[in-house]
Amino acid sequence: MRVLIRALVAASWVFLCARAAMDECSDDELRAQRCMPEFVNAAFNVTVVSTNTCGSPPEEYCVQTGATGSPSPATSAPPETRRTTTAPGT
Repeated sequence: MRVLIRALVAASWVFLCARAAMDECSDDELRAQRCMPEFVNAAFNVTVVSTNTCGSPPEEYCVQTGATGSPSPATSAPPETRRTTTAPGT
């Protein structure tokens, strides 16, 4: 009986700790919400090495998407639907 009680207490603590960790990213009804996890600098005091190669044997990998950014809504809309702003008195 003691073993069963200890197991239930341990399981309760595990459940509570897991629930507390999830509290930041879910509401009371377990719906996702925006959360900000604690910042951890994984590269602190560590030498980081990066290259543009991967695999075995190493080969260069570079995706060329051709996209440099998204146009702003003002310039991507058809001319007849664009909003224009003017300074007072112009």
